[in-house]
Amino acid sequence: MMLTRRAAIAAAAAIVATPHASAEASLPQPTGPVVLTLGGNVRATNAAGAARFDRAMLDALPQTGFVTGSPWTDKPVRFDGISGAALVDAVGAHGREATATALNDYKVTIPFTDFAAGGLLVASRIDGEVLPIRARGPLWIVYPFDINQRFRAELFYARSIWQLRSIVFSG
Repeated sequence: MMLTRRAAIAAAAAIVATPHASAEASLPQPTGPVVLTLGGNVRATNAAGAARFDRAMLDALPQTGFVTGSPWTDKPVRFDGISGAALVDAVGAHGREATATALNDYKVTIPFTDFAAGGLLVASRIDGEVLPIRARGPLWIVYPFDINQRFRAELFYARSIWQLRSIVFSG
């Protein structure tokens, strides 16, 4: 019985993650405060044309992390959260670009290719601690600056938006 249930869950996840899925899938409703809204070209939703996540929902997605220095930290720190690839898979996002918006309405355009494996991380923790708003939280897009030299450029620093509240996929 458990194997059958696991197979059903895996099949449902594959439908959500498949870019060619024909019908929109539903996500569960957030039960806590919404910390991230994904909109535009997303297939899995729980609101009108959007996927809204509370912290628990984000924490339930596959987590990853890396240690890196950045222009905003005094030393290398560990960032943990959801990879860009896992995030787009979770909602069936697609397009050419994404517009990320911060709590203060600052916006940055990020090419969809940055969401590929080995690219950006939507960090929710730094050195194991949940990111509070006053410390660039609740979410911060970061890149593995020390792991891949190509990310050590002003272009990627500019895309490292903190106090992230929404991402809209388009194109």
